[in-house]
Amino acid sequence: MKMMYVGFSRPTHLLCFACLKENVKDDIELFRNAGWEIVDLQTNNEG
Repeated sequence: MKMMYVGFSRPTHLLCFACLKENVKDDIELFRNAGWEIVDLQTNNEG
């Protein structure tokens, strides 16, 4: 967690963070309320 904090505190203009949707599904609204833009890049190729 300390390394993640340091990595997140350095960017001044743009930070891209990728994770599995299932790992943050309960916190997405908290991120949006904190000013994060959430972009779902997942594509569904199941038909």
